Amino acid sequence: MLQILETIPDLDVESYVVTPGTKEIIKKFDISSVKKIMFIIPPTLDFGDFVASSPTNIATISAFLKEKGYEIRVIDAGVHKTKFEEIINMTKEYQPDVVAIGCNFSTLHNPTRIIASMIKKSYKNVPILVGGNHATAVPEMILKDSAIDFVVIGEAEVVMPDMLKAVENKSDLRKVNGLCINDNGRMVRTHPAEFFKNLDELPMPDYSLFDMSKYPIYNINSSRGCIFRCTYCASGVIYKRKYRPRSAKSILNEIDYLIKNFGKKTFWFSDDLFGQDHKFVEELCNTLIDKKYNVQWSVVTRATTVPLDQLKLMKKSGCTGISVGVESGDDQMLKVMKKDTTADAYRTSVPKVKKIIRTRAFFLIGNIGEGKENVWNTFKLIKEIKPDYGTFCPVVPLPGTEIYSQLINMGIINPENLNWDKFYGIDHDGNYDDESLKMTASWCNLSVKQIRDYCNYGNMLSLLVALTPIEIFRRLRRDGLRTQFRDDKDKTRRLFKYAIRNPGAFFKTLKIWFTA
Repeated sequence: MLQILETIPDLDVESYVVTPGTKEIIKKFDISSVKKIMFIIPPTLDFGDFVASSPTNIATISAFLKEKGYEIRVIDAGVHKTKFEEIINMTKEYQPDVVAIGCNFSTLHNPTRIIASMIKKSYKNVPILVGGNHATAVPEMILKDSAIDFVVIGEAEVVMPDMLKAVENKSDLRKVNGLCINDNGRMVRTHPAEFFKNLDELPMPDYSLFDMSKYPIYNINSSRGCIFRCTYCASGVIYKRKYRPRSAKSILNEIDYLIKNFGKKTFWFSDDLFGQDHKFVEELCNTLIDKKYNVQWSVVTRATTVPLDQLKLMKKSGCTGISVGVESGDDQMLKVMKKDTTADAYRTSVPKVKKIIRTRAFFLIGNIGEGKENVWNTFKLIKEIKPDYGTFCPVVPLPGTEIYSQLINMGIINPENLNWDKFYGIDHDGNYDDESLKMTASWCNLSVKQIRDYCNYGNMLSLLVALTPIEIFRRLRRDGLRTQFRDDKDKTRRLFKYAIRNPGAFFKTLKIWFTA
């Protein structure tokens, strides 16, 4: 299987297929003008959503369109557990001229299509557009046999203003860049849209449209895009590999606004890779320190590239921890994932990083061709680097990622047969779904049971190595007694929960701890 993989060319994230033809596409709707826009964030079908942070992308595009004179309302059905019928009733009550549905995750594929169909049947023939990572990756699949009219491919701030004007003026939609159009069952892709050049020109996200008490963490985007090429990451779907930062001043203004209007909470920088611009990080941190913001925040970054001096400054300014994608302790699997690093690099970098700041490591089980020996090398690495936290997930080939393309080219998956409702690695109760695991087992050398077991072993092994006396003492010196006690109480609780739920797996993990 690995030999076949090597014959597949790299995924060109810049490629964009434009549907040939010059015939005008003008769609007619039951609207006289475009003034009111309803944004809908759907729930998953099982209402098992977990909302950790505020939806900054919808808040940003809403603010951008409000500046252009549009009236906006948002239904965050995920956080409010709003049923489909209630969504339709709220839509009827508001009477929007356009409905925009966010489909950022694959598990929202079917809910998005269901909601669109219900709106067209129960309300009236209004334009319905869909955007987000998943929709951008598979627009034809979103549009096929559905009531959806358009998929926004790329950044909504660039595409939506032109699309809304074309709809209102009943002009040629083919001239709007960044669309996939449902032209009476025929899917038409227009030319790609440009990126929004200066992110500082975007307005403050309009959080007044949301019940901010429902979000325990503030989500801030300090940049868009990532320069790396990891095969499992969906960052390149919308942003390609173009890195565009905001200024530190604009971030501080947003922090000021959130604190003033909604109170002080923890911030999470949801950048694909925080800190690619070291100068920005230095300016942000120094201002947070000098002006005594006294806020707590966290990021996702790379352990092998983040400067240690920068980490010290981040911690001093309120950063309480970083998350890093280690993914594997096996060099062959790191090469398969195009991580552009090695297990030895992690052995060197992670201990230095966690000496300064709390470090969570993410790991993946079930890469193409992965077998027991490869997983065993990951367990060995955990024992050596001893992250403060470790989280294991099975590999899920998100649409638009390179692994998704590879598996299609190898004939292992067929997009038409995928169950999007099960397209997740782990639910928020820590359970691994059989159907999802069966999919992962089809391209690696592990069974469904082995993938589940290895994920559970890895989660418990991470806790065991972190709870050794020497590691407890290290965290005590780094974080102080109060933080160390709170964190280790949480670790102990989680380990106990694992052991009670699956004692056999716990004893197996103990064996791995002693033998790996």
